Amino acid sequence: MVRPVSSLLAALTDEGRVLIIGGLAVILHGLTRHTKDADVWLEPMASPTIWSAAVARAAARFPETYFWDLSRREKISAAEIAECAEAVHVVRIAGIEPPVDVFREPSNLKAEDFEEAWTVSHEVSGEQYRIIHEADLIVTKLGTTRVRDVQDIGFLEGRIRAEFGPILTVCDLVEARRLFGRYVDHETCRAALANPHAEVRALAVESLRALAAAENPFAQEMLTQLGEA
Repeated sequence: MVRPVSSLLAALTDEGRVLIIGGLAVILHGLTRHTKDADVWLEPMASPTIWSAAVARAAARFPETYFWDLSRREKISAAEIAECAEAVHVVRIAGIEPPVDVFREPSNLKAEDFEEAWTVSHEVSGEQYRIIHEADLIVTKLGTTRVRDVQDIGFLEGRIRAEFGPILTVCDLVEARRLFGRYVDHETCRAALANPHAEVRALAVESLRALAAAENPFAQEMLTQLGEA
């Protein structure tokens, strides 16, 4: 019997907090596309050994499942999960549909980032797991040249602009700094430039300068229009 991924997700949430990441998260955020596997971030816990034991307990509920080392492309035992977690920070649970890649540390994020990622994540009605925030999901996709990841980033950026834009037009400096600490681009700067508080507008100009220094042509154009180039 090949079980659906929802069964394993429920088992993992009994072991710890779970964030949906990867392509499945992009789909849950609203983009219509396919994914061949499900990526989840199980909270890192105190050590790879404790974490791997939690993964093994969850998978043990389903006798048809087995573990796969993605780097070596080979089947491994439950006793080898900790070593795999330390080496590549992820282990695949196969034997279910689709297979689930359980991360201790997703790409470009560290174990210590989990708490903040959990705090700002999106709750799912009726479920114990959450969906990682769009800004954190973008971080996991940076540095890739895959067309699908580039398309995902473009979609996620649009979601963030829609969320942050209205807030940045009215918020105080503390909130603006918090949001810019999460994500900043020329469009979020544009929203902040409409803010009635001079210090928020100054933050937007400062951020545009940083973006322009990183060779963002849109930021440079905005600075020229503002007479700040």
